[in-house]
Amino acid sequence: MARAALPCFTSPPFSVVADYLAKDEDFLADAGAVLGLEGSVCTALEDALTAEKSFLSRKALNGIVLRVLGPESPAVKKVSAFIWRVHRTIRRDSDQPVERSVALLREAISEHSETLTAEQRKLLADRIEKLVAVPAGLARQYKAEQLAEATGTELEDLQLICDVRPVFNEERSEIEGAIPISTLKLDVLGPNGLPSRIEVRLTEAQVADLFEKAHYAQNKLSVIKRMLEKNSISLPSTSATTDEGRLA
Repeated sequence: MARAALPCFTSPPFSVVADYLAKDEDFLADAGAVLGLEGSVCTALEDALTAEKSFLSRKALNGIVLRVLGPESPAVKKVSAFIWRVHRTIRRDSDQPVERSVALLREAISEHSETLTAEQRKLLADRIEKLVAVPAGLARQYKAEQLAEATGTELEDLQLICDVRPVFNEERSEIEGAIPISTLKLDVLGPNGLPSRIEVRLTEAQVADLFEKAHYAQNKLSVIKRMLEKNSISLPSTSATTDEGRLA
Protein backbone atom coordinates (compact mmCIF):
# COMPACT_ATOMS: atom_id res chain seq x y z
CA MET A 1 0.00 0.00 0.00
CA ALA A 2 1.36 3.40 -0.96
CA ARG A 3 2.00 5.75 1.89
CA ALA A 4 0.26 9.10 1.93
CA ALA A 5 2.68 11.99 1.66
CA LEU A 6 2.52 14.50 4.46
CA PRO A 7 2.61 18.19 3.45
CA CYS A 8 5.87 19.90 4.34
CA PHE A 9 5.68 23.60 5.17
CA THR A 10 9.02 25.31 4.67
CA SER A 11 10.05 28.86 3.87
CA PRO A 12 10.58 29.44 0.14
CA PRO A 13 14.05 30.29 -1.19
CA PHE A 14 14.77 34.01 -0.86
CA SER A 15 14.96 34.35 -4.63
CA VAL A 16 11.23 33.55 -4.71
CA VAL A 17 10.52 36.07 -1.94
CA ALA A 18 12.56 38.72 -3.77
CA ASP A 19 10.67 38.11 -7.04
CA TYR A 20 7.36 38.48 -5.20
CA LEU A 21 8.43 41.71 -3.51
CA ALA A 22 9.62 43.25 -6.75
CA LYS A 23 6.09 42.88 -8.15
CA ASP A 24 4.12 43.66 -4.98
CA GLU A 25 2.00 46.82 -5.26
CA ASP A 26 2.34 47.80 -1.58
CA PHE A 27 6.11 47.33 -1.72
CA LEU A 28 6.38 49.47 -4.84
CA ALA A 29 4.07 52.13 -3.38
CA ASP A 30 6.30 52.53 -0.33
CA ALA A 31 9.35 52.32 -2.58
CA GLY A 32 7.98 55.32 -4.43
CA ALA A 33 8.33 57.36 -1.24
CA VAL A 34 11.97 56.29 -0.91
CA LEU A 35 12.65 57.10 -4.56
CA GLY A 36 11.00 60.48 -4.07
CA LEU A 37 13.51 61.60 -1.45
CA GLU A 38 15.93 64.27 -2.61
CA GLY A 39 19.50 63.07 -2.83
CA SER A 40 20.68 65.25 0.06
CA VAL A 41 17.80 64.14 2.28
CA CYS A 42 18.40 60.47 1.53
CA THR A 43 22.11 60.89 2.26
CA ALA A 44 21.27 62.57 5.58
CA LEU A 45 18.96 59.66 6.44
CA GLU A 46 21.64 57.11 5.51
CA ASP A 47 24.15 58.91 7.72
CA ALA A 48 21.71 59.15 10.64
CA LEU A 49 20.89 55.44 10.49
CA THR A 50 24.52 54.41 10.13
CA ALA A 51 25.56 56.66 13.02
CA GLU A 52 23.13 54.97 15.43
CA LYS A 53 25.30 53.03 17.87
CA SER A 54 22.47 51.32 19.72
CA PHE A 55 19.57 49.09 18.63
CA LEU A 56 17.28 50.29 15.85
CA SER A 57 13.83 49.12 16.91
CA ARG A 58 10.76 50.07 14.90
CA LYS A 59 10.14 52.97 17.28
CA ALA A 60 13.75 54.18 17.08
CA LEU A 61 13.67 53.92 13.28
CA ASN A 62 10.46 55.95 13.14
CA GLY A 63 12.05 58.62 15.30
CA ILE A 64 15.12 58.96 13.06
CA VAL A 65 13.07 59.11 9.85
CA LEU A 66 10.80 61.72 11.43
CA ARG A 67 13.76 63.80 12.57
CA VAL A 68 15.51 63.76 9.20
CA LEU A 69 12.50 64.20 6.94
CA GLY A 70 10.65 66.58 9.26
CA PRO A 71 7.20 66.27 10.83
CA GLU A 72 5.55 67.96 7.85
CA SER A 73 6.81 65.41 5.34
CA PRO A 74 4.05 63.11 4.04
CA ALA A 75 6.68 60.46 3.25
CA VAL A 76 7.69 59.71 6.86
CA LYS A 77 5.30 56.82 7.40
CA LYS A 78 5.94 55.12 4.06
CA VAL A 79 9.72 55.51 4.17
CA SER A 80 9.87 54.10 7.69
CA ALA A 81 7.53 51.22 6.78
CA PHE A 82 9.59 50.43 3.69
CA ILE A 83 12.91 50.31 5.55
CA TRP A 84 11.44 48.14 8.31
CA ARG A 85 9.74 45.75 5.89
CA VAL A 86 12.89 45.22 3.82
CA HIS A 87 14.98 44.89 7.00
CA ARG A 88 12.71 42.09 8.28
CA THR A 89 12.63 40.45 4.87
CA ILE A 90 16.38 40.27 4.18
CA ARG A 91 17.19 39.15 7.72
CA ARG A 92 14.25 37.19 9.15
CA ASP A 93 12.76 35.75 5.95
CA SER A 94 15.94 34.98 4.04
CA ASP A 95 17.96 31.79 3.83
CA GLN A 96 20.95 33.80 2.63
CA PRO A 97 23.47 36.21 4.19
CA VAL A 98 22.38 39.85 4.09
CA GLU A 99 24.78 40.76 1.28
CA ARG A 100 23.47 37.93 -0.90
CA SER A 101 19.86 38.77 -0.05
CA VAL A 102 20.40 42.37 -1.15
CA ALA A 103 21.99 41.15 -4.38
CA LEU A 104 19.02 38.84 -5.08
CA LEU A 105 16.58 41.66 -4.34
CA ARG A 106 18.55 43.94 -6.66
CA GLU A 107 18.27 41.35 -9.44
CA ALA A 108 14.55 40.89 -8.83
CA ILE A 109 13.87 44.63 -8.92
CA SER A 110 15.89 44.96 -12.12
CA GLU A 111 13.94 42.16 -13.79
CA HIS A 112 10.41 42.43 -12.39
CA SER A 113 9.64 45.98 -11.18
CA GLU A 114 8.15 46.93 -14.53
CA THR A 115 6.39 50.05 -13.25
CA LEU A 116 9.79 51.64 -12.58
CA THR A 117 12.25 52.94 -15.14
CA ALA A 118 15.69 51.33 -15.42
CA GLU A 119 17.18 54.34 -13.62
CA GLN A 120 14.62 54.09 -10.80
CA ARG A 121 15.28 50.38 -10.36
CA LYS A 122 19.01 50.95 -9.92
CA LEU A 123 18.43 53.88 -7.57
CA LEU A 124 15.99 51.87 -5.46
CA ALA A 125 18.42 48.95 -5.13
CA ASP A 126 21.23 51.35 -4.17
CA ARG A 127 19.08 53.02 -1.53
CA ILE A 128 17.95 49.67 -0.10
CA GLU A 129 21.57 48.69 0.38
CA LYS A 130 22.48 51.98 2.12
CA LEU A 131 19.29 52.40 4.18
CA VAL A 132 18.72 48.77 5.20
CA ALA A 133 21.79 46.56 4.76
CA VAL A 134 24.50 48.96 5.96
CA PRO A 135 23.12 50.30 9.30
CA ALA A 136 24.55 48.08 12.05
CA GLY A 137 21.76 49.14 14.43
CA LEU A 138 19.23 47.14 12.40
CA ALA A 139 21.49 44.07 12.48
CA ARG A 140 21.90 44.43 16.27
CA GLN A 141 18.13 44.72 16.67
CA TYR A 142 17.59 41.53 14.69
CA LYS A 143 20.14 39.64 16.79
CA ALA A 144 18.44 40.85 19.99
CA GLU A 145 15.04 39.69 18.71
CA GLN A 146 16.47 36.30 17.77
CA LEU A 147 17.91 35.86 21.26
CA ALA A 148 14.64 36.89 22.93
CA GLU A 149 12.57 34.52 20.79
CA ALA A 150 15.00 31.61 21.11
CA THR A 151 14.73 31.61 24.91
CA GLY A 152 11.70 29.56 26.00
CA THR A 153 8.22 29.37 24.51
CA GLU A 154 6.49 32.61 23.58
CA LEU A 155 3.56 33.57 25.81
CA GLU A 156 0.71 35.17 23.87
CA ASP A 157 -1.76 35.67 26.71
CA LEU A 158 -2.06 35.07 30.43
CA GLN A 159 -5.30 35.00 32.41
CA LEU A 160 -5.96 34.29 36.06
CA ILE A 161 -9.65 33.52 36.38
CA CYS A 162 -11.40 33.29 39.74
CA ASP A 163 -14.95 32.04 40.12
CA VAL A 164 -17.21 30.09 42.44
CA ARG A 165 -18.50 26.53 42.04
CA PRO A 166 -21.75 25.88 43.95
CA VAL A 167 -22.22 22.71 46.01
CA PHE A 168 -25.82 21.44 45.67
CA ASN A 169 -27.73 19.05 47.89
CA GLU A 170 -28.54 15.60 46.57
CA GLU A 171 -31.87 16.75 45.16
CA ARG A 172 -30.13 19.69 43.37
CA SER A 173 -32.77 21.96 44.88
CA GLU A 174 -30.58 24.03 47.21
CA ILE A 175 -27.05 25.35 47.35
CA GLU A 176 -25.38 24.07 50.45
CA GLY A 177 -22.07 25.77 49.93
CA ALA A 178 -19.59 27.14 47.41
CA ILE A 179 -15.96 26.54 46.50
CA PRO A 180 -13.72 29.31 45.14
CA ILE A 181 -11.77 28.17 42.09
CA SER A 182 -8.71 29.88 40.58
CA THR A 183 -7.52 28.88 37.10
CA LEU A 184 -4.32 30.06 35.43
CA LYS A 185 -4.64 30.04 31.63
CA LEU A 186 -1.55 30.37 29.45
CA ASP A 187 -1.79 30.76 25.67
CA VAL A 188 1.58 29.92 24.14
CA LEU A 189 3.12 29.45 20.70
CA GLY A 190 4.77 26.07 20.27
CA PRO A 191 7.99 25.33 18.35
CA ASN A 192 5.90 24.74 15.22
CA GLY A 193 4.34 28.20 15.50
CA LEU A 194 0.92 26.80 16.39
CA PRO A 195 -0.91 28.10 19.48
CA SER A 196 -1.78 25.92 22.43
CA ARG A 197 -3.40 26.51 25.82
CA ILE A 198 -2.31 25.33 29.24
CA GLU A 199 -4.81 25.49 32.11
CA VAL A 200 -3.66 25.02 35.70
CA ARG A 201 -5.88 24.97 38.81
CA LEU A 202 -4.37 26.99 41.66
CA THR A 203 -5.09 26.91 45.36
CA GLU A 204 -5.52 30.15 47.26
CA ALA A 205 -2.03 29.64 48.72
CA GLN A 206 -0.58 29.17 45.23
CA VAL A 207 -2.21 32.38 44.04
CA ALA A 208 -0.56 34.23 46.92
CA ASP A 209 2.77 32.55 46.10
CA LEU A 210 2.44 33.53 42.43
CA PHE A 211 1.78 37.14 43.42
CA GLU A 212 4.83 37.17 45.71
CA LYS A 213 7.12 35.67 43.06
CA ALA A 214 5.88 38.13 40.44
CA HIS A 215 6.74 40.95 42.86
CA TYR A 216 10.24 39.52 43.36
CA ALA A 217 10.67 39.26 39.58
CA GLN A 218 9.76 42.94 39.18
CA ASN A 219 12.37 43.87 41.79
CA LYS A 220 15.01 41.79 40.01
CA LEU A 221 14.21 43.40 36.66
CA SER A 222 14.53 46.85 38.24
CA VAL A 223 17.96 45.93 39.60
CA ILE A 224 19.04 44.61 36.20
CA LYS A 225 17.81 47.79 34.49
CA ARG A 226 19.72 50.02 36.90
CA MET A 227 22.86 47.95 36.36
CA LEU A 228 22.54 48.26 32.57
CA GLU A 229 22.00 52.01 32.79
CA LYS A 230 24.93 52.44 35.19
CA ASN A 231 27.23 50.62 32.78
CA SER A 232 25.83 52.36 29.68
CA ILE A 233 24.60 49.08 28.20
CA SER A 234 21.75 49.51 25.72
CA LEU A 235 18.48 47.70 26.30
CA PRO A 236 16.89 46.74 22.96
CA SER A 237 13.13 46.74 22.49
CA THR A 238 12.11 43.12 21.87
CA SER A 239 9.38 40.69 22.91
CA ALA A 240 11.37 40.22 26.15
CA THR A 241 11.07 43.90 27.11
CA THR A 242 8.30 46.47 27.26
CA ASP A 243 7.14 48.41 24.20
CA GLU A 244 9.36 51.28 25.25
CA GLY A 245 12.38 49.02 25.26
CA ARG A 246 12.76 49.29 29.02
CA LEU A 247 12.28 46.73 31.71
CA ALA A 248 9.28 47.33 33.92
